[in-house]
Amino acid sequence: GREPDLVLEAPEYTLGADGPDEYRCFVIPTQLADDRYVTALEVRPGNPRVVHHVLTFLDGNGRARELDRRHDGPGYVTSAGFPGFLPTGNLGGWAPGMQVRELPEGIVRLLPVGADVVVQVHYHRSGRVETDRTQIGLYFSRTPPQRAVQNVPVLPWSGPLGEFEIPAGSNRHEVRTSFLLPQDMEAVAITPHMHLLGHDIEVTATRPDGTRVNLIQIRDWDFNWQETYPFQSPVPLPRLTRIEVLAHFDNSEDNAANPFRPVQPVRWGESTDEEMCIAFVEMVPTRPAPLRAPSRAERIQFFVQSQWLDDSRPPREKLRLIQRLTARLKQLEESGGLLPELSAGPGKADGAQRDSTKAGK
Repeated sequence: GREPDLVLEAPEYTLGADGPDEYRCFVIPTQLADDRYVTALEVRPGNPRVVHHVLTFLDGNGRARELDRRHDGPGYVTSAGFPGFLPTGNLGGWAPGMQVRELPEGIVRLLPVGADVVVQVHYHRSGRVETDRTQIGLYFSRTPPQRAVQNVPVLPWSGPLGEFEIPAGSNRHEVRTSFLLPQDMEAVAITPHMHLLGHDIEVTATRPDGTRVNLIQIRDWDFNWQETYPFQSPVPLPRLTRIEVLAHFDNSEDNAANPFRPVQPVRWGESTDEEMCIAFVEMVPTRPAPLRAPSRAERIQFFVQSQWLDDSRPPREKLRLIQRLTARLKQLEESGGLLPELSAGPGKADGAQRDSTKAGK
């Protein structure tokens, strides 16, 4: 019902006709004089034929500019939905079907002064040369901000560790995962995410007193109509609440959306013909907290506390998982996110690397 307060535009980019999916990051300086408080994000893909989804990240350390300077042409390439650095925040994202919705009054996303906005566009090639120039519109809060949103992804860690696979021919492959909250939070919105093999997904929260809340249930998943679902009012999730995801995937020939004929095992990855299983839960602290971007140490501590408090795993297994995931994060940061094996199934990594080289990456 109103124009954005700030419109940011990525440079025009030409996408080649052939090759694997590409995840290109465009660094956009904001040049704002002070902190801004964002209540909504609007994304307008320049070319809907090739824009699979859009993610936004905030960089307050100049890391993205450094990565951009290393590479020719507009932006730089990463993989696995990782922007090449550990972000200091985000402004949201977009996938087909999403509508523009404002956060509840007093709840915002912080856009710190001096931070760059990094727009990562996931391109899915059409078989011909295409051009794109994607825009994002930001809406600023018109009331005093009270709490800042934190996006908590709930996913099977076997995915980013390369151990996730949906067997060929399975018409109801089950995936379960959970996340234990290490502090008192309130959920304000949720975004389930799967790809073409997704059949159904349910996300529930079990509080320490045993009460169970159904956060969302989608019985007939449609990849082409994804959405962020805001709750009518914030959902209290006390410390030690367990958020659980239960999903099923159809990797059989009966699934008309299956991209493979004959069917084949499908692994974790960002590409449309790979799979994911994530519930992004947007949360705010139960009590007002300083409106600032959490530090790198604080973000890692949030994850480590969650894993360590979780009694569903033996201590040795928890320690091993924390070590493996932190090592993977370090590997991603050191490489700038250029790890083709994270987003490519067997036999595809070499092609992804060739594509990155061909694009000047």
